[in-house]
Amino acid sequence: MDIIIVTAGLAGFALFLILQLLTFRLIDSRILMAALMRIFISASIILTVSVYVISVNFIQSRVLDTISHILLALLIYGALCFIYVTAVFGITVTSVRIQILRLIYNAGDKGLPYINIYKKYNKQVIIKTRLERLVGSGELICRDNKYYLPPVTTFFMLHTKILVVLYGVFGNRGYQQTRY
Repeated sequence: MDIIIVTAGLAGFALFLILQLLTFRLIDSRILMAALMRIFISASIILTVSVYVISVNFIQSRVLDTISHILLALLIYGALCFIYVTAVFGITVTSVRIQILRLIYNAGDKGLPYINIYKKYNKQVIIKTRLERLVGSGELICRDNKYYLPPVTTFFMLHTKILVVLYGVFGNRGYQQTRY
């Protein structure tokens, strides 16, 4: 059963990547993070059902064994998705430096004038793009040109709250909370 659990976790991750590849070609870039969460949840459900069917119908496992098979496969799948999102996807989507390098790389031997880079990556454009993505993914609400947190804590806002607590606990002097 160990090989089935590991294979199921890897297959779930492969499904996640395939769904991301197919979905991200069709959606607006402002809703990337919300779409990523939907893909993660969809692949999790498919993985859970698949492991359940294999465990009950083919291996004829007991209930507790089936539950542990599902949880272990989800743990492997979740760990792979976490590593991918934080180490690969997150960096390439949010890093302006990497996006600028990609833009210049795509220009090839003819190069890219400074003004073209500046038009796409000045402070106003970057802030506007990031705010649109945060609103599009449901991380922020925009009313009357003011931004608010939604009433329900989102997955990515939970990450921010944890960081705020950690900064407070460890007394990081580099972190200063701005009040308006």
